[in-house]
Amino acid sequence: RKSGAIRNNPNTEVTDLPGIYSMSPYTSEEIVTRQFIIGEKPTGIINIVDATNIERNLYLTMQLMELDTPMVLALNMMDEMRGNGGTVRINKMEAMLGIPVVPISAAKNEGVDELVDHALHVAKYQERPGRMDFCGEEDHGGAVHRCIHGIIHLIEDHAKAAGIPVRFAATKLVEGDQRIEAALKLDQ
Repeated sequence: RKSGAIRNNPNTEVTDLPGIYSMSPYTSEEIVTRQFIIGEKPTGIINIVDATNIERNLYLTMQLMELDTPMVLALNMMDEMRGNGGTVRINKMEAMLGIPVVPISAAKNEGVDELVDHALHVAKYQERPGRMDFCGEEDHGGAVHRCIHGIIHLIEDHAKAAGIPVRFAATKLVEGDQRIEAALKLDQ
């Protein structure tokens, strides 16, 4: 990981973490990134995704949203995606996710200033992501929803003591995440 300040904003610190596709701790990159985000509790996240492969990257975006940390989604390589005939409805994506979505091309330095402005804004005003709950009634009576919320009630104190957002912790327990289970110290 590397850290630095934003140009003309010397009081900011930006940490560049290894690129990952999920918050599951299977690779060394995922472990480093996850430990930083959960342990250091950044005041904001710039989630940079490859616009030419949005589906693969939005899984991580959804997991990051569960951490309830202010976040901006940067759609990188928009020039390539458009060159291949693709489009993204930025306003609709923002409305659905409840976070700013900024199209950029890092290679051409396009949209980067707008991205920085949005990141500074959400961090300064602590604008949290919208809460998305995909566990609706069409989910066989909301079984997943009830399971996650039942676990939330059981682990709330443990999650608070461990400094882990409770919904994130509950979801990770359902997934069988042993590191989260250990961090929660459920046997105490």
